[in-house]
Amino acid sequence: MPYFTTKQLGLFSSYQLNKKEEEKLNRFLMFLEDSGVGELIHQECYKDHSKGGRPPYNCYNLFAASIYAFSKHPGTLRKIEESFKYDVRFMYLMDNENPSYAKIGEFLNNLFVKFHHKIYSLLVSEFIKETGINIDDCFLDGTKIEANANKYKFVWKPTTFHKKLDENIKKLLNKYFSVNKTELLKSIEVAEYITKLGNIALDKIGKKDYKQLEKYLIKLLEYEEKEEICGPDRNSYFKTDKDATAMALKEDFYSGVGSNMHAAYNIQIIVSKGIALTYCNSLF
Repeated sequence: MPYFTTKQLGLFSSYQLNKKEEEKLNRFLMFLEDSGVGELIHQECYKDHSKGGRPPYNCYNLFAASIYAFSKHPGTLRKIEESFKYDVRFMYLMDNENPSYAKIGEFLNNLFVKFHHKIYSLLVSEFIKETGINIDDCFLDGTKIEANANKYKFVWKPTTFHKKLDENIKKLLNKYFSVNKTELLKSIEVAEYITKLGNIALDKIGKKDYKQLEKYLIKLLEYEEKEEICGPDRNSYFKTDKDATAMALKEDFYSGVGSNMHAAYNIQIIVSKGIALTYCNSLF
């Protein structure tokens, strides 16, 4: 007698939510409705609706299912896609739609990443309204969270190298022009000087100087790109996660602060009654 047999396909699926779980999900959907986040989704996902066509999936359902996924598992794109196919709760939220992990990632980048502060603010405001908690007393809490990035792929802000390069560029340019600017030269300014030199006969300026200035310009563009990614408030970033900064974590205190650098975020959180009201990445 066989114990495991294949299943016969029925007209209707026998996998249904129990009543209690359905009530929880409906209450969750009502919470999202009352928060006003639907208007933000409508403005972002359906702004080109007048041109014809429609999104390949219901953006409101995908938003709700994504939020629910983050509360149930790590929330990786592959895991979310798998949940949409095999988890009855996600089938209920998605109305049996199964967008691919690529579509899910595109949706998260276009909505969650772009408007994460506004979305969080709307959800927390609705939670405070429904629970009626008093948030007069707030506390600032900070912590460092390690990022999932290759620790050997960090890039330091090239401040010192940029200054040295600027000195070399000005020294070379002063052979042919009067460069009295005390601030760092920008790449567009150096490119203009190269154009001016190009209008002069090479036998008067020297082909070697012209080629060297071109090399300086390429290096200057590289430095400017790195400084733009770092921004004014931090001195490093990681190639695999440009939002992460190289820093020593709390666990490295006794092993030599500064000797063990990790990719991490320095998160500052405003807390009241155990609820994180808002957050920011201090970037240093």
